[in-house]
Amino acid sequence: QAEYGDQWPFAIQQGRLRCEGTGAVIFTARGKDYGLNGMAGRRYASIQPVRKSSGDSTFEFGSIISRGLTWCKW
Repeated sequence: QAEYGDQWPFAIQQGRLRCEGTGAVIFTARGKDYGLNGMAGRRYASIQPVRKSSGDSTFEFGSIISRGLTWCKW
């Protein structure tokens, strides 16, 4: 969260980001894996329980997913 400031899209303060295989981006928090993109969403839990929202706006994961994909060399 410290790195992203107000743009941090999660309702929790920290987690671990990783990429698997051909582009599955996963966020791990409190010992549970969440799928951030379509490739990961099929195999991992929905990100909704840890997603931050403020009123009518929902924070986006684009920059987080992009960072994860760089680890997959996409």
